[in-house]
Amino acid sequence: MKSSFLRLLFFALFCGYCFPPIVAQDWRLLNGTGERIPPDILQVIGDGTDTAYWHSEPVSMPMFGCYRFSVSHRGVDTNGGCLPCGVEGFSRDYSAVSNQWTDESFYFSRHINLPPVPMRVGHWESNGTFQFRDVKIEPVVPVLSEFDLPLGKIWLGHGETIRNGKYNFRSNFGGVGTNTQRPFSSTSAAFNSNRWNFGAESQLSYNFRLTTRDQVSTIPLTNGKLVINVCYHTQGEGVIEISTGGWEWSELARITKAGTLEIILPENLFPRESVLARIRGLDGCYFQIDRIDFEAPLPETYKNTDLHSLNLRGDTLFATMDVKEGSLRRYRLALTQNDEITVVGQPRDFWSASIVGPFTWDAKTIPLEKSRSPGEIETTFEFEGTTYTLTTQTHPLERSDYGYRIGEHWWCEADWKVSRDRLPPEKMPETVKPITLSAA
Repeated sequence: MKSSFLRLLFFALFCGYCFPPIVAQDWRLLNGTGERIPPDILQVIGDGTDTAYWHSEPVSMPMFGCYRFSVSHRGVDTNGGCLPCGVEGFSRDYSAVSNQWTDESFYFSRHINLPPVPMRVGHWESNGTFQFRDVKIEPVVPVLSEFDLPLGKIWLGHGETIRNGKYNFRSNFGGVGTNTQRPFSSTSAAFNSNRWNFGAESQLSYNFRLTTRDQVSTIPLTNGKLVINVCYHTQGEGVIEISTGGWEWSELARITKAGTLEIILPENLFPRESVLARIRGLDGCYFQIDRIDFEAPLPETYKNTDLHSLNLRGDTLFATMDVKEGSLRRYRLALTQNDEITVVGQPRDFWSASIVGPFTWDAKTIPLEKSRSPGEIETTFEFEGTTYTLTTQTHPLERSDYGYRIGEHWWCEADWKVSRDRLPPEKMPETVKPITLSAA
């Protein structure tokens, strides 16, 4: 069976649009002690028992559903507490730091029809002086792993695997991608650092589905199990539900206290092509959830594909694009395993077409310098009169800025987690390392 690894993106670009970072100009100190230091530094001071924060004017995020929040911060004589930063309803707590500027960022998904919300920076029960600058939001596009199977091409993102005849999803809300994982569907719950906060009428839903890129085939799920961890609970109840079709929902379990819930889904609902699960907060409730995992057995074979022999692990990178000039055509961008960007123009009516391919497109391949460090790397290229700036960030497991070459092998210190696909290090050891390599 032939399989290939692509990080692939379908995205629409329209004439006359430009998508710069969202930078707020109007900031107000809403609580605590602080001042604005020209030209662009926001400062707060804490005594270890109070809180202080700045709010921007509400900012609109109308064109995309996925964004990156970025901020740079530093502190003087600081200790304790944390620095909540983000947008209202979606933030991350950072640790107090020294007097060196520290760049932070995270990605998040949001409904495009939600009203504008302010950005926020500040401290909570911290002691010292804290400064913030370069606060911005950028629209980004998740670029997923693509696997070429006999049944068709399928996408898997970070946290998704197909192994030992099962599809598995593992949430990682504390990672840089927060809620941007592929199965995420919708939410009205607030998010902080690594957990969802539920009150009355708040909801969160995930849709678990394995559909080929051309939407022709969907691998059936033969059963399913949800694992949900309630890390904090003070009052009231929540309900966990599964969609049975249309607007009909069936209750699976109630949330009444902190703890882990393992829910075996009803057998009479299977086999099915997707599992749409929802968590809702009921009146008078407050609880937090920091883990949502799902697993489902797959049939042994499906459309000439031996599913039980697959060993696939998804991944997600994030791309930002700066469109200098518009174009009415649509494009597919692919980050390939061969360190190339493939840009393919698509017909204008592709998304509304009722017939699925095949199409013939004009393609251009641009070499991509692959980052070896944990930071970001930027590639700019031209295609049909439009200038694109593609920004990617190396996954921690694929870093290759550590270790040393030793002949045809390479070596690194203990305690590093290493991907099977990472590039070998470029450095040669200054001295011979105290190890011996021999064939088994």
